[in-house]
Amino acid sequence: SEYNTTKKIPDGKYRLILVKNIDGFNVKINTEMSLKSVDLSYNNDKDKLLVVARGCIVKTITKVDNIDKKTGKEFVNKDGKPRKEKYQIFMGLKDGKFIEFINNFESSLLQTSIANSDSWFGDKFTEDECKEMLKPIIPVPLPKYEKYGPAMGGLFSYDFVCKSQTEDVSDVSDIIDALKKGTEINVCIRFNSIKLGAGKFSIGYEIAQINIINVG
Repeated sequence: SEYNTTKKIPDGKYRLILVKNIDGFNVKINTEMSLKSVDLSYNNDKDKLLVVARGCIVKTITKVDNIDKKTGKEFVNKDGKPRKEKYQIFMGLKDGKFIEFINNFESSLLQTSIANSDSWFGDKFTEDECKEMLKPIIPVPLPKYEKYGPAMGGLFSYDFVCKSQTEDVSDVSDIIDALKKGTEINVCIRFNSIKLGAGKFSIGYEIAQINIINVG
């Protein structure tokens, strides 16, 4: 199995790094935004958990609104400059190995949540209760959408990279134009946290890189 932390999509099989291998499960609290989370970095925070989903099919891609709904003002970085444009993608999954990884990852996370429920949620919870609280990465589709198969969505990271491996797409500067509906892509996903909320928790992740393989 192979894994690396470069911006290039890792080749080879998946390295199944389950939650039990992460360095500790200390809860971090963002007091400004009242958010709680657990980091998923490991090896003394030197390595990030990157996994590739191959042969995904673009369904939709949209630009994320950069306006704070509470203030009506544009989000800015710490230096006062406007944030880089961010996008959200929804894609069909065809990679059985990736789907298997996600299922195993969430199964391990479920067991970890039971063992850590007191510190994570402030109370002891059973397996059934934790299972009810866990928001899956690959949602169970409504009956009318089952024929389309598994799918997932995700936000692009601010350091997101898009590359083309087909002559049909020579320019990726316009992300929405480059990633048209039906385009086949390999997607490098960075899993970065366990997000803890009121009565729910989930794996936090972002899209680090997309390689365009074929145009649909």
